[in-house]
Amino acid sequence: MFKCMQFCLSQVKIIDASGSLVPFGHEGEILVRSPYAFRGYLQQESKGMSIDENGWIRTDDAGCLEAGGLLKVFGRKSNVISRGIILTYPAVVERMMLKIPGVASVRTF
Repeated sequence: MFKCMQFCLSQVKIIDASGSLVPFGHEGEILVRSPYAFRGYLQQESKGMSIDENGWIRTDDAGCLEAGGLLKVFGRKSNVISRGIILTYPAVVERMMLKIPGVASVRTF
């Protein structure tokens, strides 16, 4: 099922590289839309966020929506490490490494 989730007048959807909605549980870019969202800097459009004609803000975050409404964030799309068909998000590597006993701090780049 393809769906956009709504939370307190805010909406979240996940799209693929072509801009199409992805099914629940599939990875893509997180977009948000809300009457409370920051729209950019006054007189500095170049520093603003990418907002489409329908008010959806491109976050540059990769994630997925689960059927129950849980939003999983994997990391920044612009920070992804690509090796062939394998995509690795530094934030995911850091979270996994912090689970190892004795590891107190991790930074990936």
